[in-house]
Amino acid sequence: MFLKTIHPKFYLQTSICLILVILGAFTEAIGLGLVMPLISIILGQSSEVGLASYISSFFKEFGLVQISVIILTLFICKFILGILKNYFLYGLEWHIRRYWMISFFNFNIIQDFQEFESQKPGHITNTILNETLKAASAFRQTIEFFAQIMQFFAFLIVLIISEPKFSLVILIFTILLFICLKYGVVN
Repeated sequence: MFLKTIHPKFYLQTSICLILVILGAFTEAIGLGLVMPLISIILGQSSEVGLASYISSFFKEFGLVQISVIILTLFICKFILGILKNYFLYGLEWHIRRYWMISFFNFNIIQDFQEFESQKPGHITNTILNETLKAASAFRQTIEFFAQIMQFFAFLIVLIISEPKFSLVILIFTILLFICLKYGVVN
């Protein structure tokens, strides 16, 4: 549905943006998920549940430095992915805007002169400049909204892996709160 709203020549760039959003969300979530094993190593406690036990089962001799380096690497990857995402996203926004501006301009060029002359110059300028800016910005904001949703799901997955009982209680409480707010606002 989302890709049907844009011209097919922008599919590749949009797909790259969406892939970068998903990778960035999960690298940040995993990086934050590794903070708890790091704290358990600092405090000298062993963790039998969640992400810490999962990590320790793969890496028996995982120490403070190794987990810190992994966390740092994940946040550097998140930073690089964020820069790439913004580069592609704003480039996509300007390419879409340019495409729409050229399309509106060409539409006005091929109009009958009498019909073109009857329109106000400010209306034509507003359509070509401002409306394309608003539409392209809405497209960019839709992808950024998708990024926030992916960030939420990535954090939720890491939270469920880290501490299943606690996270499911919080998740159920949050769902009930949203249901109450929905029916409370409607009524």
